[in-house]
Amino acid sequence: MLIYHPASDANHCCYRLVNILRSIDSDTLSFSMLRLLDFYYLYPHLLKKINPLPRPLNRRSSYIMKLVDPFEITPSPQLLFHELSLIQDSAVLSLTQKGLIQVGSDEVRLLIDNVPVELIAFCEADEFSRSVAFDIVTNYMSKSVLHGKNGLKARSGLMEYRYD
Repeated sequence: MLIYHPASDANHCCYRLVNILRSIDSDTLSFSMLRLLDFYYLYPHLLKKINPLPRPLNRRSSYIMKLVDPFEITPSPQLLFHELSLIQDSAVLSLTQKGLIQVGSDEVRLLIDNVPVELIAFCEADEFSRSVAFDIVTNYMSKSVLHGKNGLKARSGLMEYRYD
């Protein structure tokens, strides 16, 4: 039996990254924050494991705690995040080569004028893009502090933060 999961699909990762970048308030985002947002885009139920929730997410904590766990067993979040980073690197390279994003030292910027209108329409029509979980990831989580012992890297336990 073949089981598909979008986490292992580089093309789906390209779509997710474009969708995230077009939905945030800023035109640029740090690469580390983009990785985290993409991870929680795929696994929104793991938002419940962020302890304590960053201030921007506190307003949505009641919704976060009600997120339903998937029927399959989710492996270690750290392992999932590490495996996903390899696909994210490929997706970023692909989007850069296609001229859809621009990558700086640690920033990624969507070149919205280069994104096909059809892709933007597809993103807007996507059911998940209109969900509260997507809103939490793009509008609340993206405003969280990333670095330091109280940052999102430390609270999520997914990234090293001591050397920031």
